[in-house]
Order: sequence, then C-alpha cells, then structure tokens
Amino acid sequence: MNRSSISIFAWLALGGMAVFAIYYPYKFVTGLASIDFTGPTTWQMFYIVEDGIQVPLSARIGHFLAWVPTALATQVSIVASMLMVWRVIQQSYLHNGTIKILQWAGGAAAVAAFTALVAASLEAWMLTRFNTDNQFPVQLRIESGEMGVLLAGIGVFMLGWVIRIALDLDGENREIV
Repeated sequence: MNRSSISIFAWLALGGMAVFAIYYPYKFVTGLASIDFTGPTTWQMFYIVEDGIQVPLSARIGHFLAWVPTALATQVSIVASMLMVWRVIQQSYLHNGTIKILQWAGGAAAVAAFTALVAASLEAWMLTRFNTDNQFPVQLRIESGEMGVLLAGIGVFMLGWVIRIALDLDGENREIV
C-alpha cells in the first residue's frame, strides 16, 4: 500500500472511531440506566428474575458500578486507538510515543475484556439474589468474544513492548557505531 492509500484508510478509520467514541458512552449509560435506575421492577425483563421482585436501589447501583470499569477501559482503548490512527496520519510510526499509545490501546482493551468477564460472572448472582426460590451463585462466564478481545489486547500490548525494546536496542547500536 502506498502512503496515500494508508492515509485515506486512516482518515476513514478515524471517522468511524470518532462516531463510536461518542456512541459507546451514550449506549452504555442509556442501556444500563434504563435497567438499573428507571424503577425497582425493571429487572423483571430478565428471564431469571422472578415476577414481583422489588430490587433495592443499592443493588441496582451495585449492578451499574460492576459494569463501569468495562466502559471506562473501553473508552480509554477507543481514544488510544484514535491517537494511534492520528499518528499514522502524521506518518509518525516508530517513535516511543506512538508505541506507548499502542500499548495503552492494547492494555485498555485487555482490561475492558477482563472486567467484562468479571461483571458477566457476577451478573446472574446480582440479578437473582432477591429471588425467593431460584437464586444463582457467582458463575464463571467465559464468553468467546471477550476472551478474544482479552487475548488480542494482551498481544497488542506485548507487541508494543517488543517494539519499544527493539527501538531502545537500535538507539544503543547507533550510539556505538
């Protein structure tokens, strides 16, 4: 690919990321707020919650807060990815700042996926703990999509780490020669 093709693709990617950077927090807040804060009976839309259960506000706040780390880490990953694409547009590829941003994007994606796995594992217990008969324990829920993002995020973070070490070694070699 030539530089103009990369630049065009980067601008398109940046536009899509910008839309998602605005849409994701909106969707997160409206989605969870409608479940957790519109009333004590809104959890009844989940099939595992018994009819007539009134969920206290403290439990609904706890459910909301269980998902907040995922949303924050996802937003950090999106912003770091946007900064990476901006660096590509500026043709600033192999600089320590660019590699740090790459590591932030990968690390935040891994944290987002891990916290989503934790929140998903707690969710069935949180939703059913006020049921009279059918209460679920904390369950390990491993979703393949989240595991893929976790492993990819770790891989991107490690790639940045290796590139940073290679840049340091290159700088040392240039000083010697």
